[in-house]
Amino acid sequence: MNVSSETVDIARNIHTVFEFLTDFANIQTIFEHVADVHYARGKSTALSCQFQQTRIVHGRCYPETVTVIVFETNTHYNLKVSSYGVDNIYAYSLEPIGAEATRVRLTKQSQAKGWRKLLLPLVYHLLTRPEHDGRHLQVLKAAIERS
Repeated sequence: MNVSSETVDIARNIHTVFEFLTDFANIQTIFEHVADVHYARGKSTALSCQFQQTRIVHGRCYPETVTVIVFETNTHYNLKVSSYGVDNIYAYSLEPIGAEATRVRLTKQSQAKGWRKLLLPLVYHLLTRPEHDGRHLQVLKAAIERS
């Protein structure tokens, strides 16, 4: 299920944006409702790297496993966020806009099988509402432009 697709322009070059986006030290900065990030396997910013994080929703903590599934320097970066049998794919595409700006397109998709498909309306809510993850690209832009 394709949940959303949006674009933001960031006033930094493509190399700076990609480095910031793929640096796991920035996870809690660019995802407002994520805490307690721990590496599970692999080295950071590498394909198939995996880490654990906690998503905070209405004061409750939910464990998630995050896996880097696409890592193409300065062009594409995809994360698979898995929780309770639902996989959410964050697919980032980057393109330069001149020498000192970058357009970032983010497509969010959700995948579930069997009875877990019943959770997809809730997942849609969590990925699109501004009080949850709906402001993700604006938060990313602000964090990169502040750094």
